[in-house]
Amino acid sequence: MRQTPVGQHLREIAIESASEPPAKEEVEKMSKVIGETWEEEVRRDQELRSNRKNLRRILEHRFGALPEALEKRLAACQDADRLEEWATQALDVDSLDKLRLE
Repeated sequence: MRQTPVGQHLREIAIESASEPPAKEEVEKMSKVIGETWEEEVRRDQELRSNRKNLRRILEHRFGALPEALEKRLAACQDADRLEEWATQALDVDSLDKLRLE
């Protein structure tokens, strides 16, 4: 996975701060893992936001303004695949009452 400029800069700072070669190697390995983890979290968050936005767009287009309880349910969902499944389901139901958000 390609590192962001900020992630790369932080990694370089961490490596430079280690004084001994074994410590530098360990810091380099750890910073790489942390950077990859952070970037994966960012990617996951972007996917969640995108899936949530798409689902809202479908529901609002088909059924108008969404009830507050449904808005809260969508905001609380932290599973991108589930949001995608709900969006597919939203294409087929003829009312919000038939939408199964399980």
